[in-house]
Amino acid sequence: MVGSRTADDVRTVATELIGNAVRHGRLEEDDRILVSGMIDEIHDVVRIEVEQRTPITVAMTDRLTSAEESGMGLRIVDGIATQWGLVEGPPGVAWFEVDR
Repeated sequence: MVGSRTADDVRTVATELIGNAVRHGRLEEDDRILVSGMIDEIHDVVRIEVEQRTPITVAMTDRLTSAEESGMGLRIVDGIATQWGLVEGPPGVAWFEVDR
């Protein structure tokens, strides 16, 4: 079980990462985005993974340094998530954790 603040944080960050997959993932019409999550009671965090068929390029992390050229999505992720990262793939996976 998680509180409403944690649930809000999970929804916000997941929405940003799913939106990035849709906008930047070069997905085909029939491609799927797989979202999975778990509560890690040992580390007291919620972990979410957003997987897409296509690779995630390391260039996505450059968006943190240049908000003028792109949106604020990864800055939001960075500000809310306790930890987050990218697995280039394929499949490409963006993951994050937030404290419970």
